[in-house]
Amino acid sequence: MSKETIITALSQALENTLGEMYPFAIDWDSKKHVMLIDVYLHVKNTSQYALTDIEGTEAEDDILLEDTLALNFGKTSLLADEYMGVLSFDRKKGMSQGEIQALAETLKMSLDDGLSDLLDFLENDEEEFSLRFDENTYRENIPNESTRMIPYPKF
Repeated sequence: MSKETIITALSQALENTLGEMYPFAIDWDSKKHVMLIDVYLHVKNTSQYALTDIEGTEAEDDILLEDTLALNFGKTSLLADEYMGVLSFDRKKGMSQGEIQALAETLKMSLDDGLSDLLDFLENDEEEFSLRFDENTYRENIPNESTRMIPYPKF
């Protein structure tokens, strides 16, 4: 039986919280000590609006939006504007079970809001759309009581 790590606990929490509504993938760069949580929103473009993405490509297809939440241990320089959010964790202690659950719940709220905003974007022809992870909500959702620490994976 393999030992539980941040990656396995996070994967389980995201699976339980996001379900099939929001597919996700976790990528771990063990050399840089960074975990990237890729999330996906899929929306049918029933109006067949021609949309232009950030690279200038125009399409009328259904929309598959991918964005990433980055977790690092604080020493990696990640550009916050490249991700929907960047959170730090303690590499020696890991993350508490409460932090992992708060992350999953806050990510679901962000995706729910993002899906609603994306549908509004399609209907109202707004100029731009982006997903945002609310770090303040995440911090507020972490339980005050001490919870079990989940270790960073050893490789």
